[in-house]
Amino acid sequence: MASFTWEESALTADCCTLEDMARRFEEAAMLMRRLDQCGFELHNDKEIRKISHKNVRTFSRFGFVIDKKLSEIHSRSLGTNREEN
Repeated sequence: MASFTWEESALTADCCTLEDMARRFEEAAMLMRRLDQCGFELHNDKEIRKISHKNVRTFSRFGFVIDKKLSEIHSRSLGTNREEN
């Protein structure tokens, strides 16, 4: 499963006006709705939120980078599958 960590603290850090902030929140809301419609899921684990999708290709099509640990696991499983074939 592909996932990345969502950190809200950086969402509006570079905004200079309330209008800039509003625009950023609207853009983020549009993205969140699109992710939801495409089957992405939100997981809350303590204070960490992860957005994931069961299909790595769908995840990658959005341009997201897979968290390091999951990427290593995925790479290892691909290596195992290649050895078996």
